[in-house]
Amino acid sequence: MQQPELWKKIEKFDINATSNGNGFSLKLARENNWPYEFTKEAIVEYKKFMFLAATCNFMVSPSRIVDQVWHLHLTYSRSYNDFCELLGKKIEHVPSNFSDSDIKTFRSAKEKTKTEYEKVFGNQPVAYWIKNDLFDQLNLEKAKYKFRSKLVFLLLLLIVLYYPLYLITRSFIITVDSFTFLGVDVLIFIATLIILHNYNVRKTQSIILGLDKNCFLFKLTPLELIYLKSKKLIPVIHAVINNLILKQKIYVKEDFKIARSINLTPTEISNEPVLEYISNEGIFYPELLSKVIHRSNYMNIKTAMDSLEKYFEKSKVFSKVLIVNVSILSFIILFNFLRLTNGIMREKQIGFLFFIILVMIIISSAFIYFLYSMISRQTLTNYYKHTLITNSKRKENWAWEYFIFRESMYTASFLPLVNYVENKNSGSSGGSSCGSSCGSSCGSSCGGGCGGCGGGD
Repeated sequence: MQQPELWKKIEKFDINATSNGNGFSLKLARENNWPYEFTKEAIVEYKKFMFLAATCNFMVSPSRIVDQVWHLHLTYSRSYNDFCELLGKKIEHVPSNFSDSDIKTFRSAKEKTKTEYEKVFGNQPVAYWIKNDLFDQLNLEKAKYKFRSKLVFLLLLLIVLYYPLYLITRSFIITVDSFTFLGVDVLIFIATLIILHNYNVRKTQSIILGLDKNCFLFKLTPLELIYLKSKKLIPVIHAVINNLILKQKIYVKEDFKIARSINLTPTEISNEPVLEYISNEGIFYPELLSKVIHRSNYMNIKTAMDSLEKYFEKSKVFSKVLIVNVSILSFIILFNFLRLTNGIMREKQIGFLFFIILVMIIISSAFIYFLYSMISRQTLTNYYKHTLITNSKRKENWAWEYFIFRESMYTASFLPLVNYVENKNSGSSGGSSCGSSCGSSCGSSCGGGCGGCGGGD
């Protein structure tokens, strides 16, 4: 490599140094819905590009993803100026006006950049230099039509077929007595759910197994996976707080407040954003949750993982699985409506059948709702647990233990607070309402004696 000393300095350059902690990285991730590891590697690729820009005597061109990092860094004037000073050259961002000459110039620059990059750093990572978007790595074709459009078409089809099916099945349906019909009906419904669940498991597993194992999906952090599994940020913060307790940076006081250890250094406090809200006197846990849950450290996890889930939902392969489930369950419920119609026409008792249909609709809706998040919440997280997480990986990051074991990892002093918070928020979605729902009540419920917190007697 030419100028190896310069590259070492570039590698060590802290792009977050003048942006309040990890402000730059967090903002970059938030604006693009990027996971933590992908964001970190995108910054590395940006540094490589800037090294080439500083050392090459020809124009170099960034990839789409590297350009996104560059655009944001330009807005951090102090950091960018410091970086250019380190490079020994002011790197100007020259946008294209899409003229024929510009297109030719940038195409040539892109080819030269690739050649020079490979001389210096080796092959360009496809995820950052070839793909234009984070999710392009997954190579899942987007469904041509939205699921809502397909659902409307299915409902219209059922409406059109309803009367002909009523005429065709009428003579058969009336020959089956109610007890036999309901018994067989319920058994068929249960068997269908079991068969569909097995089908869904196989299909979602095939989606995950068919993806490139070098893509970002298999480089998620344990905290991102904890959120994926629960769809709540509160378990993520539970893990962080409990780890701080184990490291003796904070502790739970007798009045059930969480307090900061007196011997903490300013550096330790600045490196742990949660510690900013914890004083030596202490703070009640629900109040602490309400303050930290909206910090970018945690909201970035939510936005990135929610975007991942939406991507799967919009894919063509998942859309096919979804329509198979909805179609089969719809036709079973339709058959019950045919029986109901016959009962009404013959002035029979239909109350119990109506109740069965209502239960089937509710269960089917819940089944489809679960299917929507099955890839991310079950299939992907199980793949991590059973395939990707090795013993060495668990040693690298304390949070892997929380992803695998969760509740069993909480300390005895912290567990009552976890139980209290989760009981208070069992009816809320996402856990973001913790502060408003129970932040002020923790003192009266926890501080005084604590029967309601799961601790004490």
